Amino acid sequence: MDAYLIHALGDGPESFERFAGLIRHDFERVRVLTLPGHAGRPPLAEMSLDTVAEDVYSEIAADRAVSVLLVGNSLGGVLATLLVARDRIRAAIVNIEGNLTPADAFLSRHLADGRPDTFARVVAELRSSPRATVRRYAERLNVIDRGAAASLARDLVAVSQANVIGEMYVNLSVPRLYIAGSTSLSDPTRSFLESRGERLEVVAGAGHATMEDAPEVVADLVRTFAGTIGKSPTTKRSRRG
Repeated sequence: MDAYLIHALGDGPESFERFAGLIRHDFERVRVLTLPGHAGRPPLAEMSLDTVAEDVYSEIAADRAVSVLLVGNSLGGVLATLLVARDRIRAAIVNIEGNLTPADAFLSRHLADGRPDTFARVVAELRSSPRATVRRYAERLNVIDRGAAASLARDLVAVSQANVIGEMYVNLSVPRLYIAGSTSLSDPTRSFLESRGERLEVVAGAGHATMEDAPEVVADLVRTFAGTIGKSPTTKRSRRG
């Protein structure tokens, strides 16, 4: 099985660096993708959830991967859900804090207006966070193509408010696991997942970039999940720390 790791809006492959190293020997291939407009990669001519999802698909298709696990954080979880729901790829999904309900679009709402002063304020607030991973995210966000960020943020707000991705996710016919940090999982998203009987793992003390805050814990969860693929699914709700 090949694992493809998809980062969040405004982030970059660095957020998966430690986690990717921990699971590298558990899969035939582990690739951390860099989304257009991020980490120095030029944006696409048109930046939208649809065009970026298609870009992710082209990266995977070029590898001729047969058995695939998509691991997406935030925006990455949304892109993974779109690709599978639209039958672009057949893959199991580990969704790390991907947008499912309106409560999950907090940062996107601030970035969506595209104004330089708003962007600067968001970066400054993130830089003042007591959490080191958030401060590192602020530095990666500060070098993103801002037009690309605003376009993707607007799309994320729209699909979150309409609960489009949430309904897509729970109706997928592939193995899937939702992982969240205990400090950032919203009550509406927890209630939504639990009411639909979804696999949910909550990592104690971790935040939105759960795999960066607690890479060893998330790596163990992903290994365990990958080992269940092809077996009868079970609903799991637990708190790890």
